[in-house]
Amino acid sequence: MLPLGDKPMLIRVVERLRFVEALADVVVATGDLPVNDPIRALCRAEGITCFSGSEHDVLDRYYRAAVQADADPVLRVTSDCPLVDPAIVARALDAFEARRGEIVYLGLDASFPEGLSVEVMTFDALETAWREARLPSEREHVTPFIWKQPDRFPQDQIKNTASESHEHWSVDYPQDYEFVKAIYAALDRPGHPFGMAETQSFLDANPGLRSLVAGSVRMEGYIKSIRADPDLDAGPVGGHTVVTGCAGFIGSNLCDRLLNDGKVVIGIDSFEDYYPRSRKDANLAAARSDPGFTLREADILDLAADRRTDGRSALEALLDGADCVYHLAAQAGVRGSWGSNFEVYARNNVLATQRLLEACVAAGVSKVIYASSSSIYGDQDVLPLVETARPEPRSPYGVTKLAGEHLFGLYHANRGLDTTVLRFFTVYGPRQRPDMAFHKFIRALVEGREIVIYGDGSQTRDFTYIDDIVTGLEQARVAPGGAVMNLGGGNRVSLSEAIATLGRITGIEPRLTLQGVEAGDVRDTWASIGHAAELIGYRPTTSLEVGLAREVEWLAREVEWLARS
Repeated sequence: MLPLGDKPMLIRVVERLRFVEALADVVVATGDLPVNDPIRALCRAEGITCFSGSEHDVLDRYYRAAVQADADPVLRVTSDCPLVDPAIVARALDAFEARRGEIVYLGLDASFPEGLSVEVMTFDALETAWREARLPSEREHVTPFIWKQPDRFPQDQIKNTASESHEHWSVDYPQDYEFVKAIYAALDRPGHPFGMAETQSFLDANPGLRSLVAGSVRMEGYIKSIRADPDLDAGPVGGHTVVTGCAGFIGSNLCDRLLNDGKVVIGIDSFEDYYPRSRKDANLAAARSDPGFTLREADILDLAADRRTDGRSALEALLDGADCVYHLAAQAGVRGSWGSNFEVYARNNVLATQRLLEACVAAGVSKVIYASSSSIYGDQDVLPLVETARPEPRSPYGVTKLAGEHLFGLYHANRGLDTTVLRFFTVYGPRQRPDMAFHKFIRALVEGREIVIYGDGSQTRDFTYIDDIVTGLEQARVAPGGAVMNLGGGNRVSLSEAIATLGRITGIEPRLTLQGVEAGDVRDTWASIGHAAELIGYRPTTSLEVGLAREVEWLAREVEWLARS
């Protein structure tokens, strides 16, 4: 916000970037603390796109800004260098595009003045860094995770015609500000973005001014950050991810993805006896072989009630330092939620959710994501289902999931927790629970039994493949606080059509038995996913036939394994 002539320094940087014709937009990514309110107000007044994100995790902030802007490639410059040269920015963009497909990152080499930073990268490279970077220095300075690994991230540099690496052109110290003010007073003219060559000519004529910024230590801030980095070999240091219900169908697949992305994961699961323990142990086999995974076998309510000597609950201790919590733990099943069983659903789906949210507030968790269900909608007259439709659940299970949504909304609105609610639509794929429809249908086909359908088979479902759901869960980390989104698969077909697809995949003609509609079942589901596409870029990619073929292949292996054991 320092003034340069008649304008703030930030405006000067943005104005210079707007001379670059290849740039679609300029986004100011600032921290979310009140101290940055003047920056946000200035951006609003000047019509500048502004994104507010984590004050301390700059990589997270920058990544979220790129997601919001739908940027690919992504150009990064620092806002504290009002001498950024539009010609060099344009040159960097042209050089990157000329080699796109060969490289994923391009920067300026060390011959340029310190602070005159221009970096271009693919969105995929930025997203990989966001997922995998663990060191605080990598999170603070955005791109070290990329440029430190040239073998993994093919890259190139633009070279300067002379060596000016000993000069410091960003505004970090009082003498830097005096240096920049003098240059602007001499060279700034409306509509003329003076460049590095003009600046150097002016400094040649004014050597006393150059002495203000000579002899700087390159990357001084980054070097200080490196010295403060912890020894990761000593174990998790915060920034881990917590997954409740980690041994389940969706939870275990999510854990595997997170671990493959280099995350440190703490999984919590009580191993309820809703289906065999052996199935859940098999789900976690890959995760348990990963050194980044820790399993805490416990009930959320028990963890919340277990007070440690420091006054915190055992649950708070597990959440302390977590950058994201995925709350997938729940008592599942529409048909089993009636009668006296409802007490279990109320305990595991409502009370446990409230205790978890309290612990998240106490532990200062950055993000909490809730796995809700299309069951909250009930039967609706208007399809596809949009998030603003009035919920009318038709089962006790749906009521408890809706109650969980309300709790998440309350803790966001009243306790400041950054929450996101995802409504899943009929998830299927490898590791699907034994009580779920496709699992039962496939088993019946391969074992020569009739498939039991409740209804006439014309009811429709929006089937969503597990990999698409897991991708949506990962993408939801960048969703704005309080967001509620549908995650569907774009595979809305009738139950009869889905079973016919299974018949084609297995080569077995299905034999059907029709029974009456069960209490709590709905007629049709179909997700509108436009809101999720807009907020987090969610786009399911797996067709029903491909997804079912994968589940058939998985279950065939499981049946063979069960027969051997």
